[in-house]
Amino acid sequence: MRDIAVAFLASLWSADMPLPNRLLPQAFQLPGGGMQLEWHAGSDHVEVSIEASGVVGLYIDSTSGSFDLEVVPNGSPIPRVLFETIQRITTAARDAHAAR
Repeated sequence: MRDIAVAFLASLWSADMPLPNRLLPQAFQLPGGGMQLEWHAGSDHVEVSIEASGVVGLYIDSTSGSFDLEVVPNGSPIPRVLFETIQRITTAARDAHAAR
């Protein structure tokens, strides 16, 4: 399960998301040994649930709409809206930090 989480984050932080735009998620342990990764800012929310069985669930609530789907590790493409939403969350967090 940990390998799946690391591989998922590595795929998010590819060339599509340059180094200054990487925001670490909040991470929570799920009952049964899974892990949940979350990014939140304003009206944008991303939750990635990685079950101990290896199933990866994505929940995205953003200005682009709401999406709830499962992806197969190393098999399903990551939806573009996930990258776009995390980019907006990262920008909002960076702007809020700079305003302090």
